[in-house]
Amino acid sequence: MEFSVVFWNLQNLFDTNSSEIATDLEFIPEKGWTREVLNKKIENLSKPLRTMNNGTPPDLIGFCEIESEKLARDLCENVRSGYYEIAKYIDGSDIRGIDTCLVYSKDIFECIETRSFRINFRYPTRDIFLARLRIKENNAELSVLVNHWPSRRGKKGGFDQNDTEFSRCMVAENCGRIVDDLLKIPFEEIKYLPHDILSDRRYVDAINTRWNKNVLLMGDFNDDPFDKSISKYLRAKNDKEIFIELNETLE
Repeated sequence: MEFSVVFWNLQNLFDTNSSEIATDLEFIPEKGWTREVLNKKIENLSKPLRTMNNGTPPDLIGFCEIESEKLARDLCENVRSGYYEIAKYIDGSDIRGIDTCLVYSKDIFECIETRSFRINFRYPTRDIFLARLRIKENNAELSVLVNHWPSRRGKKGGFDQNDTEFSRCMVAENCGRIVDDLLKIPFEEIKYLPHDILSDRRYVDAINTRWNKNVLLMGDFNDDPFDKSISKYLRAKNDKEIFIELNETLE
């Protein structure tokens, strides 16, 4: 089973209804953020999505820096009318009022569950959004984690990576823990397993079932693949064979 996946940072896609956050950031009609300007931005964002893959829009799209479910629906309808559904939208805790969300093809996927994981900084930051999907064709499950990690911008407005690296490392550690929870048998269950689990096929199958899950991480990580947050704290690997094996599993 093949499907196309895209992630996009929408760069401050606010509505024009003058919410408190939008007003503070000057995304209001009085400052030029009119319905006409918003519609033009939505069209500019939609066009590349409509025309990629030789005119075949993506089947699974993650977004960040979007203010509301309504805007997500407007954008999706502009890409391909009637094709997409939004995984249950959850308003996050970010101080700017921008969220992450996931939209998917109704023909290919069914959403089983969504959750939002809050990161406990002294100041509110973006949640990690989890959607569990079922692929209709083969009944396989796919867990998608949509991320928007803290900016490299420091307190004084500079972009010295060292000023803010700790925050992305913390989010990476949280993201890795979520993946572990999806894949690993909980300690509460492990302590009741026999010491020699390899002698009983039931336990081996149970462990394999947990590990053989499809998990996709997408997002704006505000770091490069070999930065500490990705390589050390998230513990992601640079191994193309893993992607080949994933493709075979989904098929």
